[in-house]
Amino acid sequence: MIDSITVPVVAGRTYKIRWTVAWGSTVAGDTVFSRIREDAVGGAQLQIMRINITATGGAGTRWDGTVEAEYTATVTGNKTFVGTGTRATGTGNINAKAAADFPIRLYVEYVSG
Repeated sequence: MIDSITVPVVAGRTYKIRWTVAWGSTVAGDTVFSRIREDAVGGAQLQIMRINITATGGAGTRWDGTVEAEYTATVTGNKTFVGTGTRATGTGNINAKAAADFPIRLYVEYVSG
């Protein structure tokens, strides 16, 4: 788990979850899956995005990505959303690359209902 947020939700309302994260690897050519999940690392997957750390950038290059999902609350109360990452292909060590000029951000906003 890289990031998490717990927010109050209302049954029947729809929310947008947006997670912006930058990834880096110790080798070029790796790919990473960015996921938004419910509740915990092993929770239901709401959305996934594959990010390629290409050879053109080389090892250590930061590759940014934003994953978005919608969630309709089934009950009123607090709900936790988490951002996770897993190396999909390659041999390098994948790391989230937060910095003062590019923080990792996990947002939840009300959409409708």
